[in-house]
Amino acid sequence: MSVHDILSRIRPSRKEYIPVLTLEDELRALFDELSSWDVSGIGLDDDLVLDFGLDSLSCLELLAEVEKRFDVRFPDEHLGQFRTLREILKVIRIEERSDQL
Repeated sequence: MSVHDILSRIRPSRKEYIPVLTLEDELRALFDELSSWDVSGIGLDDDLVLDFGLDSLSCLELLAEVEKRFDVRFPDEHLGQFRTLREILKVIRIEERSDQL
C-alpha cells in the first residue's frame, strides 16, 4: 500500500462536501437539544414566547444554556428582550467581536 493510498483514506477527498455549521445552525441545534418542540420552523424573528409558547422560566433556562455554550453574558436587566433567534445571535456575535479585540 502506497503513502498516497493511506493518506486518501484518512483525508477527505477535495470533492467531498464537508458541512460547516454556522452560528445560527449551532444555536438551532442547541434549541433542538433543549426543547420538546420542533425548532425547524423557527424563523429568525419568531417570538419564542408568543409564537412557540415558551414561558418565562423556559426562556431563562434557554438563555442560561446559551451563555454556557457560547461563553456570552446576557445583561440581567434586559433578559426579557431576548425572545428571537436574531436577538440572541446579535449578542453572541457582539461578544465574539469583543473577544477578538
